[in-house]
Amino acid sequence: VLVASSVPVNLDCLAINGPLTYCLSESLAFGSVIALAVRVIAILKGLEDFVVMNICISIQN
Repeated sequence: VLVASSVPVNLDCLAINGPLTYCLSESLAFGSVIALAVRVIAILKGLEDFVVMNICISIQN
């Protein structure tokens, strides 16, 4: 539900199929792309923090 709410809704699709159907295949496709992007950002952020932490440790030593 959270993923679906952050997905841009195709209004034509919604009008044709009604709110219950909600064009799930399209929403899921967008959702997986969003999830992947978030995961990549999280990984990059983690690497960045890791590198910064290591630099700080080596400066202290």
